[in-house]
Amino acid sequence: MDKKNRMPELDYVRVLAMIGVVVIHVTGAFVYQDSAHTLWGMNLAFLFNQVVRFAVPIFMVLSGLSLGFGEVRSCGQFWKARFIKLLPPYLVWSLLYWGFYHRFQSWEGVGSALLWGTSSAHLYFIAITLQFYLFYPLLRRLTDRWPLQTLLAAVAVSLACQQYVFYAGTGFLPGGLPLWELLPTWAAYFVLGMALHQWGLPKLCRWCGKNLPFLAVLSALSALVYAYESRLTGSLDSLKWQLFFYTPLILLLSLGLGARLKGREEVDRAVSFLAKRSQTVFFCHVLLLECLRKVSLFNGGMKAMLLTFVVLLPLSILAAWVIDGALGGVKSALAGVKDQK
Repeated sequence: MDKKNRMPELDYVRVLAMIGVVVIHVTGAFVYQDSAHTLWGMNLAFLFNQVVRFAVPIFMVLSGLSLGFGEVRSCGQFWKARFIKLLPPYLVWSLLYWGFYHRFQSWEGVGSALLWGTSSAHLYFIAITLQFYLFYPLLRRLTDRWPLQTLLAAVAVSLACQQYVFYAGTGFLPGGLPLWELLPTWAAYFVLGMALHQWGLPKLCRWCGKNLPFLAVLSALSALVYAYESRLTGSLDSLKWQLFFYTPLILLLSLGLGARLKGREEVDRAVSFLAKRSQTVFFCHVLLLECLRKVSLFNGGMKAMLLTFVVLLPLSILAAWVIDGALGGVKSALAGVKDQK
């Protein structure tokens, strides 16, 4: 994103989404465990796991939104810039996860895993984002000209795909289509970000800041309703039409929080630091989580779950800081060598 046009409010959204993704994976192993403390039959892990299901969809909205700040480029220039930025770390982390899960002994099927983002459960998001980059120039033209119509069409396509996945899972429809890993299933979120940029994001942020208490209450109620609906239906994943309403609401809440807090130097600096590390945290946190789970201290009940989160989040941020710093140093060194030539 161009620093000149950069909006601090988006950092708050990105950090919230980053924390949400970590919570999803930490709580995943605990959602059905017995607990002395429940709400409407939901233990703490189940409640948290469902309340933060907005996390990956919001990352998708941010992907569409952030591209609107860049200058308009030719298709070739755009693809070169975006794929060079995201594809190499995706390939490296995918191979690392594949090797970790297969003990570096078998590489059969790794090509399919790289294509679909299945080397680890969370990497499908990166594969879908790469698909979005491929079709972005076309979507940009459509959204620039018909933002509302393009968004409604994207919602219709995504809803149809998600309903197919749901009914295929129940056996009502034949399965076999890998729609979970394909852009059309998630296109509504990317296009929402693109459309928001067309509709005046600064004004929206100011409105959200003024109405933050209302948005907070509405978000809390919506979170509880969403989680309870998940308990009633037994559907725990993120392919649910209810997220089309819940995700934008959390997005507005995050923008409002950012609008209220921005300008406080220390807070802005901390949030900016975390936002810059969000991509690497996304890549590395599952690997660190798998390592923690090999220790008995991080297995058991709700206390073990909370301890896992308390340890994993700062550990992931620290690892991301080290990795990003090392990569930045290598890039600087290579740039220096290039300049000398």
